[in-house]
Amino acid sequence: MLAQNVTSNILGGLPEIPVSSRVSDDFNNGRVCLVIYARVTFNDIFDTRHESKFCHWFAIARVEREVSRLIGACVQYNGIDKN
Repeated sequence: MLAQNVTSNILGGLPEIPVSSRVSDDFNNGRVCLVIYARVTFNDIFDTRHESKFCHWFAIARVEREVSRLIGACVQYNGIDKN
Protein backbone atom coordinates (compact mmCIF):
# COMPACT_ATOMS: atom_id res chain seq x y z
CA MET A 1 0.00 0.00 0.00
CA LEU A 2 1.29 3.47 -0.87
CA ALA A 3 0.66 6.15 1.70
CA GLN A 4 -0.49 9.57 0.53
CA ASN A 5 1.80 12.61 0.47
CA VAL A 6 4.92 10.76 1.58
CA THR A 7 8.23 10.11 -0.10
CA SER A 8 9.68 6.73 -0.92
CA ASN A 9 13.34 5.74 -0.97
CA ILE A 10 13.43 2.13 -2.16
CA LEU A 11 17.16 1.38 -2.31
CA GLY A 12 18.69 4.00 -0.03
CA GLY A 13 21.04 6.69 -1.25
CA LEU A 14 18.77 7.55 -4.18
CA PRO A 15 16.72 10.73 -4.40
CA GLU A 16 13.36 10.39 -2.74
CA ILE A 17 10.39 10.44 -5.07
CA PRO A 18 7.25 12.15 -3.80
CA VAL A 19 4.06 10.15 -4.19
CA SER A 20 0.98 12.28 -4.77
CA SER A 21 -2.34 11.46 -3.18
CA ARG A 22 -3.77 10.75 -6.68
CA VAL A 23 -1.03 8.20 -7.50
CA SER A 24 -1.39 6.66 -4.06
CA ASP A 25 -5.15 6.36 -4.51
CA ASP A 26 -4.78 4.90 -8.03
CA PHE A 27 -2.22 2.33 -6.81
CA ASN A 28 -4.21 1.34 -3.73
CA ASN A 29 -7.35 0.89 -5.83
CA GLY A 30 -5.63 -1.22 -8.50
CA ARG A 31 -5.76 1.34 -11.32
CA VAL A 32 -1.95 1.55 -11.69
CA CYS A 33 1.07 -0.55 -10.78
CA LEU A 34 4.69 0.38 -10.06
CA VAL A 35 7.37 -0.86 -12.50
CA ILE A 36 11.11 -0.46 -11.88
CA TYR A 37 13.67 -1.02 -14.66
CA ALA A 38 17.38 -0.98 -13.83
CA ARG A 39 20.68 -1.69 -15.53
CA VAL A 40 23.90 -2.21 -13.58
CA THR A 41 27.30 -2.20 -15.31
CA PHE A 42 30.59 -2.88 -13.58
CA ASN A 43 34.12 -4.19 -14.11
CA ASP A 44 35.19 -7.23 -12.11
CA ILE A 45 38.65 -7.71 -10.55
CA PHE A 46 39.98 -8.89 -13.94
CA ASP A 47 38.68 -5.69 -15.57
CA THR A 48 36.02 -7.59 -17.50
CA ARG A 49 32.90 -5.50 -18.01
CA HIS A 50 29.58 -6.99 -16.92
CA GLU A 51 25.98 -5.92 -17.22
CA SER A 52 22.88 -7.00 -15.36
CA LYS A 53 19.38 -5.79 -16.19
CA PHE A 54 16.28 -6.30 -14.19
CA CYS A 55 12.69 -5.28 -14.02
CA HIS A 56 10.39 -5.71 -11.08
CA TRP A 57 6.81 -4.67 -10.65
CA PHE A 58 4.48 -4.17 -7.73
CA ALA A 59 0.68 -4.27 -7.63
CA ILE A 60 -1.82 -4.76 -4.88
CA ALA A 61 -2.75 -8.40 -4.33
CA ARG A 62 -6.29 -8.25 -5.70
CA VAL A 63 -5.11 -7.21 -9.19
CA GLU A 64 -1.71 -8.93 -9.23
CA ARG A 65 -2.89 -11.87 -11.37
CA GLU A 66 -4.39 -9.62 -14.07
CA VAL A 67 -1.35 -7.32 -14.14
CA SER A 68 1.11 -10.22 -14.32
CA ARG A 69 -0.33 -11.25 -17.71
CA LEU A 70 0.30 -7.76 -19.10
CA ILE A 71 3.83 -7.32 -17.78
CA GLY A 72 5.66 -9.72 -20.15
CA ALA A 73 8.02 -6.99 -21.38
CA CYS A 74 9.24 -6.54 -17.82
CA VAL A 75 10.14 -10.23 -17.53
CA GLN A 76 11.84 -10.25 -20.94
CA TYR A 77 14.06 -7.31 -19.91
CA ASN A 78 15.72 -9.32 -17.13
CA GLY A 79 19.15 -10.69 -18.03
CA ILE A 80 22.87 -10.85 -17.46
CA ASP A 81 25.83 -10.78 -19.81
CA LYS A 82 27.48 -13.97 -21.10
CA ASN A 83 30.93 -13.18 -19.66
